[in-house]
Amino acid sequence: IASGTYNEKINIGFITGMSASNTITFQSTTGNNSDVILQSPSFNTSDNYVVQLNGAKYVTFSNITIRSATVPPTFTYGRVVVLKNNADYNTFEGNKIYSIEYTNTNASAIYFNDGNNDFNKFVDNEIMGGYHGVFFNSTSVCKGNQFKNNIITNWYYYGFNLAYNDSVT
Repeated sequence: IASGTYNEKINIGFITGMSASNTITFQSTTGNNSDVILQSPSFNTSDNYVVQLNGAKYVTFSNITIRSATVPPTFTYGRVVVLKNNADYNTFEGNKIYSIEYTNTNASAIYFNDGNNDFNKFVDNEIMGGYHGVFFNSTSVCKGNQFKNNIITNWYYYGFNLAYNDSVT
């Protein structure tokens, strides 16, 4: 992705044919995560994300700033990266992921609470803000997710809330 600020929401669903050898990658052309900014405000529960992987598999975001552009207290929806409905084998690496700093559960830098989301990787990210910095729960047991070398700061209630996950590294 060319350097610049992009005011967009990205919602990626299941794509037929995705595999370990057939992937989609979004990355900064310069390799600097401050050069590409993807941002969007959220105004209600139905649009409460900047990047949503809704059943998507084998998608990578690398060296990008992904942030909520919501301005509290007028609006309090600040989820940034949302995984749901069996979003598996996705990778977030070297990103800045910033939620709003607010006392409302609708704000999380990384959020999933819907379906089994297995074998996802979060590596070397700077994660900031939110009621929860990371809210990583499920309705049944998720497997094989990885959180490595991430820095989580400026959260309100929990930096990392993890439940119903097995074999997290």
